[in-house]
Amino acid sequence: MKKNILTFLLLLIAGTAFGQARKPTIMVMPSDIWCNTNKFGEVRTGDDGKEFFDPDYSKALMSNAEIRLLITKMGAIMAERDFPLKSLEDELKQSRTAETENMLLAGKYSGEGIVESSTELLQRVAQIDICLDLDFEVKKHGPRNQVTFNVRAIDPYTRKQIAGVTSVGEPSANAPVDLLLEASVVDYMDNFVAQIQRHFDDMFTNGREVRVELKKLASWQDDFDMEVQYNGMDAQLNEVIEVWFEENAVNGRFSVASSTPNLMRFDQVRTPLYAVNRLTGRERAIDTRNWVDDLSKMLKNNYNIPNQIYTKGLGEVWLLLGE
Repeated sequence: MKKNILTFLLLLIAGTAFGQARKPTIMVMPSDIWCNTNKFGEVRTGDDGKEFFDPDYSKALMSNAEIRLLITKMGAIMAERDFPLKSLEDELKQSRTAETENMLLAGKYSGEGIVESSTELLQRVAQIDICLDLDFEVKKHGPRNQVTFNVRAIDPYTRKQIAGVTSVGEPSANAPVDLLLEASVVDYMDNFVAQIQRHFDDMFTNGREVRVELKKLASWQDDFDMEVQYNGMDAQLNEVIEVWFEENAVNGRFSVASSTPNLMRFDQVRTPLYAVNRLTGRERAIDTRNWVDDLSKMLKNNYNIPNQIYTKGLGEVWLLLGE
């Protein structure tokens, strides 16, 4: 516990040294509403049996020149304010490989596969901190066009909105749509950017909110009530796992949403944004999977429990116990 606190303090000092605040990595994407309105995507069924709209970003970028232009312009506006950017088109190429891995894993665990939306998959592969959700609508006013823009900043780990800008541009007959976007949002950008930075600063101090689920596979002969040894004492495995969360979550913050012999679900888990690599001594950004990897190793090394980490989006990880 003391080691974790010391590491966190060192990272906090490093992040604020010389007045240089860290900035979150941004990616601009077309909103689900825009994709649905323009028929770029399909309806799928999630793990909970409910239907959801799954956008097709590749088709949207290839078929609509305006959204591609607006994504580029919004990215340039954020880059001018020194925010690190990820390219939607580049990350889409990487996500195709990850989608293949999803299908293989679903087959391997027969029934334990997870339905992951294109948005969750893309954000997980891109490893972004904030997603800018871009929507626009063009209305005709005689010979002139008027464009309404809606830009939302979304935390991809919690899928919660943290900032937003809605603006109606001036009617224009010939102005390019990207210039209309810039003219419409420029007056709101300082406040918009400040809200994003405050959210990121809070995560740096108090940790990032994620969900972790541990599940028993049919191949595992034990369960979470099994008796184990912990520091020379008899304990149940579920107690040891909860202690691990207490010691590794930022400020020990998490909640146990469910705990049965076959399932443990943790909500509102606060994980650090950065950690020091034990091999190189250098700081690196970590995600939910990186953080849960230490729990995976503890279960394997201390109790000889085979397990497999599966990531659903950025903010949710499943740890499957068993072969």
